[in-house]
Amino acid sequence: MRDDTALTRIKRGKGLWGCQECQAGQMSRVRTAYGVCVPHKGEFDEQDKPLDKKGNLFRAGFRLCGHSDCVELDHIRASEEANA
Repeated sequence: MRDDTALTRIKRGKGLWGCQECQAGQMSRVRTAYGVCVPHKGEFDEQDKPLDKKGNLFRAGFRLCGHSDCVELDHIRASEEANA
């Protein structure tokens, strides 16, 4: 977890969970069965949904690829029902 992300979480009263212990490193693109996902590089909420700098959901919607951190526009629908 980047230091500025950690400080932002603390300011908002959120805990520091898991990310600072990740040894995988940051990915810029991830190939999946659905296609190429673009992981969010900012902060996340408790359900691993991307947040903008103000703490609001970033590119809210249902991820067709199944990755809650994906911000690839082609992988996002307004709701799960839109996929049906």
